[in-house]
Amino acid sequence: MLVVHSVLCHRAGFSINWGRTDKSAYLSALSQEIETPDKGILDAYLKDFIEPPVEPDAWEAAIHCVRGLNGLVTTDTVEGRSDDPAITRKSLEFDQRRGYAID
Repeated sequence: MLVVHSVLCHRAGFSINWGRTDKSAYLSALSQEIETPDKGILDAYLKDFIEPPVEPDAWEAAIHCVRGLNGLVTTDTVEGRSDDPAITRKSLEFDQRRGYAID
């Protein structure tokens, strides 16, 4: 995801300083953006991290400096078991808000 975003930013003439971002805050903004794509939530979060473009040969190092991507972070958030009716209901509600076809 970050590589694709880096490519798109490069094409637009800027970069995101991923090392200054926070993984949890980014994922929260990304989740909100996916849920309500017309609100500009991810753009608003990332605007403080916009910098001049970074050349492609530096993308790997830039992405690896994001805290939490090295696999050493052990604090994952799990909302519940997939067989929990409340979790299933929450997932279905999300799908309905997004207009996904539910069979």
